[in-house]
Amino acid sequence: MTEIGYDDIDLLRAVLVGRRIIAGVEASEGYESFIKFTLDDGTILKAITREGCGGCMNGHFPVEAGDGFPNSIITDVDVDESGGAITMFVYSEGIPTALFSSAGEDNGYYGWGHRITVEHPGTITIKKETE
Repeated sequence: MTEIGYDDIDLLRAVLVGRRIIAGVEASEGYESFIKFTLDDGTILKAITREGCGGCMNGHFPVEAGDGFPNSIITDVDVDESGGAITMFVYSEGIPTALFSSAGEDNGYYGWGHRITVEHPGTITIKKETE
């Protein structure tokens, strides 16, 4: 599994450009809430909520689903950090789609944004029986 910074456009592009998102679902495991996207090559991209302070809202950045995902090949990725929110856009056929966003507050101690992880499918080797 690889972790990518929410603002690392080059790595996000390397994972997404040329791929198609075939599924997206909001889920949780233990205390982690996330949105999980499955790409056409089996790669799993997770946008994970950042949990901050246990006593206040500082550092909490929940992820929220955007406008869905395009049904065609992704040609570009962009991240917008305006208005106190971080929104990840994917482009397909020149049309931007808000994939997900997160918004929250930080006092300078807990951090900003959300985490993104990428899980690539394992290599499958098929051996043929020879006669």
